[in-house]
Amino acid sequence: MLIDRIIVLIVGDQGTFQKGLKVLQKQGKISRHEKDIIEPVLQAGHAATHRGWAANDDQLTIILGTIENLIHKLLVLPFLSRELEEAVPKREKSKSSHKKVPALMTMKKKIDQMPKSLRQLYEALKNLLVSFGGDIHHPSTKTLSCLP
Repeated sequence: MLIDRIIVLIVGDQGTFQKGLKVLQKQGKISRHEKDIIEPVLQAGHAATHRGWAANDDQLTIILGTIENLIHKLLVLPFLSRELEEAVPKREKSKSSHKKVPALMTMKKKIDQMPKSLRQLYEALKNLLVSFGGDIHHPSTKTLSCLP
């Protein structure tokens, strides 16, 4: 299960989902409120695995949204935060020296500067996603035309 892999990546193998969630909470990685939100998703996974239950479309949307938010909080945001921290200039003690700070690199510039093999992989994935049609999109964008 994807949640198990997330737990193992963040706090190591704790033996059970419940123990893993408790360690995530104890280490301050998730709040009690977030743990309560994740619980029904775990139960849905158990029901699907062991009792033949199948989620309907609305339930699947909730499950995937919860997992997406967990991934974003535990894996994506820490990385982006470190990247931002490195990009923001440190405050100087002397007010007299003001250095020009380079602008943050745009996603397009990052893609343009990728090694050729990674750029080819990106292009192949982009083309595959675009081939699915214009109705495939991320909730925060209008269409896949947002891809650089």
